[in-house]
Amino acid sequence: MLEQKTIKQPFILLQFHRNNPTNYSAFTIDQIPQIPKNFLYDQRFRTVFYVYGFTGQFKDQSVQTLVEAYASRKDHNLIIVNWEGYNGSKL
Repeated sequence: MLEQKTIKQPFILLQFHRNNPTNYSAFTIDQIPQIPKNFLYDQRFRTVFYVYGFTGQFKDQSVQTLVEAYASRKDHNLIIVNWEGYNGSKL
């Protein structure tokens, strides 16, 4: 299971490593320009942004399944928008 790193701002972009679905880097919204410079990002591949639903959470099985599926393909950059601080997951 993926463990959520301590995050101080509600909107976080999580960039995953193609070969290891438990390895990721976290970026705040103001750090978006740094993503292409990160060692996990490969400009040769397409980039997928995933935003889970209103009651979803980063640790949900559906999110983990998606991360593992893209990691097994090894041909995409995967970035998940973690917005638990603003969605309805705490309701």
